[in-house]
Amino acid sequence: MNYEEIKGKEVKEIQELLSNSYDEYAALVATKSVEETKEMEKELMKEFDEYDEHIQIVKYKLEDHCEFEGKKYNANEVCKKLVYFFNKLEVGFQETLGIHQAISFWKKGDITGIPYGTYDSTLRLLGTLKFKGDSEMQDILIVNNFLSSAHKEYATDTTFSMYLAQKHQCLMENMKESEPTE
Repeated sequence: MNYEEIKGKEVKEIQELLSNSYDEYAALVATKSVEETKEMEKELMKEFDEYDEHIQIVKYKLEDHCEFEGKKYNANEVCKKLVYFFNKLEVGFQETLGIHQAISFWKKGDITGIPYGTYDSTLRLLGTLKFKGDSEMQDILIVNNFLSSAHKEYATDTTFSMYLAQKHQCLMENMKESEPTE
């Protein structure tokens, strides 16, 4: 199954399609020798390369506003909330560049083209935070509502990425199991 076959479908349907495709793939791999599995891996690496090209150019568009509890928030207001939360992070030296880039990106407030890596790291960083008090809790819920407009596309990309990784793991396990034991 390739990316084009799942594009635009609902997340639950994508998960089911990829799960079924993986099961078929795993059954096929189980019948292959080490040499045949290595050839399959070469083909899979081509799929990874094609998909990496997609991920490098994909950009998500967010809505220019969101609503929370009957109140409308424009993108600029929500971006400021994101910057506030990222400014709360305490990180080691190795993480400073990534956090700085995230802050710089959201300070611009340009929501017309959010790269996969920025969207992904934003969600992951927010997932590391703790929120205190009703005001912060409301703000993070507003941010979540705002980011959710790209959820379907992001979930599709992430699910397909995991599918490819799962296929690779299957190949690695088959090669390991097929190795002669001493």
